[in-house]
Amino acid sequence: RCAKVAIVRRRIGIAAAVVLLVAVASLGVRFFLPEARFVYGVVAAGEDEALLLTRRNEDHGTSFWIERVGLDGRLRWSFETTPLAASDALGHSGVAADDSRVIVLARDGEREFALALDRKAGRRLWQTALPGDRPTGRIGPMVMIDGPRVYLVRETDAGQGPTERIDALALEDGALLWTFAPETGIDLHVLAPGRLLVGLRGGGGRVLDGTSGAVSQTIELSRVICTIAEGALASARGQAMLVPAAADRPIWRIEAEQSWYASDGPCGARGEDPVLVARRGSDGAMMLVRVDRGSGRPRFQTELGAGNVEPLVSLDGRLPRFLPVAGFGSDEGGAIRQEFAVFDLEDGSEVRRAAIRDHVEVVATPERAWLWLPFKGLLVGLDPATGAIERASAVQGLGTSHARREDLRFGSLWLHGYGWARPEALPWAAVDLRSGEFLRLNGIASARDATAEARASLGGS
Repeated sequence: RCAKVAIVRRRIGIAAAVVLLVAVASLGVRFFLPEARFVYGVVAAGEDEALLLTRRNEDHGTSFWIERVGLDGRLRWSFETTPLAASDALGHSGVAADDSRVIVLARDGEREFALALDRKAGRRLWQTALPGDRPTGRIGPMVMIDGPRVYLVRETDAGQGPTERIDALALEDGALLWTFAPETGIDLHVLAPGRLLVGLRGGGGRVLDGTSGAVSQTIELSRVICTIAEGALASARGQAMLVPAAADRPIWRIEAEQSWYASDGPCGARGEDPVLVARRGSDGAMMLVRVDRGSGRPRFQTELGAGNVEPLVSLDGRLPRFLPVAGFGSDEGGAIRQEFAVFDLEDGSEVRRAAIRDHVEVVATPERAWLWLPFKGLLVGLDPATGAIERASAVQGLGTSHARREDLRFGSLWLHGYGWARPEALPWAAVDLRSGEFLRLNGIASARDATAEARASLGGS
């Protein structure tokens, strides 16, 4: 017994020593590398570069930066925004860029500001204090650039509960052009240059003129599901419809052969046909539906076999032939059941199905679909010709980065880690979603082939 006690004490001592060493190492990095910081957000800014949101916590306060990095690992520039912190919530960042400017939505306690930085030189062009009540932080897209304007979607609270608003600023000098504040939650979608669709969380929709902010059309809708090249797929009282990008085209309504209600979930287009998820009115079953663009009637309606499904992150709304759908529900005993299934969008047939234990996000490009398991750091690519698991990579040194549609604009997925390092050695990775090739593994980030274990755990070869 004494021997066992000694062994236990030794193991406790070793564990304590390891914890102490890690703590000392962390403090040492900050002490000996005064420029060390960590990444809390990343935004794709071009084919070969991104913007990192970084911070450094110290006893006297927190410092914040925007860092422009390239696929070659070089730091283009670093701009300190302290005391302003660029907004970021659950993977949605308050940063966007065009060819000449970087726009930052940032907070300093009870105030909110917009900053414009010169994209090439990293210097401040202008800064605008934003109107409205106390900012509370928004989870969702926050900054959208539309030609000569930038739209800021913000959540504020005057004491009666949070509401959301849109403030439009001039890109040239940051002047406030107009404000749309409906006193409810909103979803903003840019249908075309200068043509905006705003979905109101309480129900209803408005089409706004981007130049003036004036309401040009009021639409009855329940929610906006996703945007595709032709416009926005939405639903009103359960009926699916397409709000066109072109102002001279009418709203196109989808005719259902039976009672079903358009729902949140995977959404996009295969060819010219809209693809969406619907809930059948008779029994609540979830279905994957492809709608013929010519007739407005479903080509197929396939039951998903799940009570709820996860949304889809896509490059531009165009979907590959084989689409995975991640769903969850409960079994007969009430236990939560998670799984994903792959469907052929040509005829709606199910190709394979497998149980999963971890949160999974579906990322789609027109060529192929991917499964991203952020808590395992596992990226799985499906064969575009068969829907089988073609390749998988396990990534180390990265945090639980979430995939966002705005980060896929250039065909790559950017992920970041949380380790302390100099700006040029910060951990991040960029993956080409066409080929699955890692374009860059920076800092301590690394990857290994995990195809065999992915096939074993997720099913299918």
